[in-house]
Amino acid sequence: MKSAVGWSYILTGGRLAVTMIVMLLLARLLGPAALGVLTLALVLVNLVQAVLQQGLMAAIIQRSELRDEHLNAAFWLLLVLSVVLALGLAAVTPLYASAAHSKSLTGVCLALTPLLPLLALSLIPEALLRRELQFKTLTMRSLSSVMLGGVVGVGMAFAGYGVWALVAQQLITAAVGVAVLWARTDWRPSRPRVGPARELWSFSSRSALASVGLLIGTRGYVLITGYYFGAVAVGLLRLASRLSETLVDVAARSLQQVSLPELSRLQDDKPAFAARLGALQHLGALLGLPALGILAGIAHPFMVFLGPAWSPAANALQLLCLVGAVNVYGVLLGPALQAAGRPGTLSVVVWSQAGLSLVGYAVVGHFADSMTVAEQVFGIALTTLVSEVVVVAAALWWTLHRVLQVPLWPALGPTLPAALAGVVGFGVAALIDAVDRHLPPAVAVLLQGTVAVLVAGGLLIVLDSKARDILGRLGRKLRLTPARV
Repeated sequence: MKSAVGWSYILTGGRLAVTMIVMLLLARLLGPAALGVLTLALVLVNLVQAVLQQGLMAAIIQRSELRDEHLNAAFWLLLVLSVVLALGLAAVTPLYASAAHSKSLTGVCLALTPLLPLLALSLIPEALLRRELQFKTLTMRSLSSVMLGGVVGVGMAFAGYGVWALVAQQLITAAVGVAVLWARTDWRPSRPRVGPARELWSFSSRSALASVGLLIGTRGYVLITGYYFGAVAVGLLRLASRLSETLVDVAARSLQQVSLPELSRLQDDKPAFAARLGALQHLGALLGLPALGILAGIAHPFMVFLGPAWSPAANALQLLCLVGAVNVYGVLLGPALQAAGRPGTLSVVVWSQAGLSLVGYAVVGHFADSMTVAEQVFGIALTTLVSEVVVVAAALWWTLHRVLQVPLWPALGPTLPAALAGVVGFGVAALIDAVDRHLPPAVAVLLQGTVAVLVAGGLLIVLDSKARDILGRLGRKLRLTPARV
């Protein structure tokens, strides 16, 4: 299990590190408007992908008994659905582009429709590898596809292709990922049967419903912001949210990948289930909360470093780091409820968050039309924070108290040192920024970030025994590694 967790972190961390480097390069080259158009197109594609991906993949991983006919049924069902949904997406694209007030959006959406059949081709081999905890293979697939897609995207951006550089990046990444998966997987499809498809659908339809709700809750701001404020505001918000989401992905969603198969094996032992979930929550907080605090502290010089066009998103980035901190506690609730056989409860939670968020976004869109773009994106970020706090708090209480029947404090108490380290990291970086704002942006980011990491990291090591244990094991491993000449 420790090996799976390690490879899961390498998988997520490596992929996101490469993705973030590419994204920051493209942000400097292309500006907020191009990123906004791509984001508006991808949110429509991602809504359809959520129906395909999360439902059947979770059903395959979660099943205690998985037969070959289940895999065949799922593969052909996914492939047919992907083609039908791609055609439907192409049909509604002109209306969607008109609502978003973007002439270039139609072509971008149509160009991205091949992502759906590519996703369908990748899901079964990926689900099998995840079920078997083969994260080393998944790491190779992710890193190779992201790197090749990034090279193509950056090259086309330098050549002046604008938003089409971003489109090419998405398509190349998906195509390479599919090729690597099938090259590394022995399973091949055969003739499907109807019965196993019904068995999978009974579970996957509820999981897919939860996934769509989660996506609307987390990406609803794109739809509302695009309708009221345009592509530039969408691009500003997307980059800010992507920065904070990356830290959450590395810290907590890496654990999410291994938590579903592991917790599923403990679904009949509630005390062991709750103890393991608490340990995963602690590890996610340990890695995520200090980093989010430091990112919030360096937000202003960092956005200026990317270019003057990105500076209006600095205050929104700070709020979205708080959203990320709340998400550190929330991202493992999804696999926990799925592993406990409660995907319907998960659907209620995420749709509640989606509804609350969309109402708030619509209110901001209605009243902030005459405000500056910085104020508009700040209002959207504040709405996201409020809805996230309300829903995650309720979901935590329900999952621990009602589903697992354990008290909240033993599960959440161990995360307090990490939360304190995040607050201190933010304070240190913000204090340096307030003392001297005349430093060049790159120097300010490096100085503030380095000092904040040292202070927050030192505090965490002093207060958290698990942090000391991880550091000690890492030190022993490095000492035992023979030097190479």
